[in-house]
Amino acid sequence: VIGVRRASIGVLATPFRNRVIAPLILGYLGAVNVWSAGVVVQDKRSAMMGEWRVPERRLIELALAGGWVCGSIAMAVSHHKTQKGSFLAPYAAASAANAGLTAVVLRLPPVRLSFAVLFGLSGL
Repeated sequence: VIGVRRASIGVLATPFRNRVIAPLILGYLGAVNVWSAGVVVQDKRSAMMGEWRVPERRLIELALAGGWVCGSIAMAVSHHKTQKGSFLAPYAAASAANAGLTAVVLRLPPVRLSFAVLFGLSGL
């Protein structure tokens, strides 16, 4: 009886955890991506005006934190830092590290299920 009770509590806790954790993860990723794109655009403006620049390390940290998607898009659209190999290699490494970690997180059943529910995917 005790084993059945623990299992049923775990089953009940999983949907609650999905509804709570998934929006937090999505909110975090959305915020860090908007922040990253804004920093890239600001750095491009600063470069054009000859003003103080954002350290490259900050852009790499934002990529590692999850802002690589919109950061990369902002770089491509603004043609900023797209030719500098000494920056692109660590940026790509940080992006790959974050993408790998994200893939691991998405494979965990509670988070994976919540993303499937949020995006209307079936068969996950």
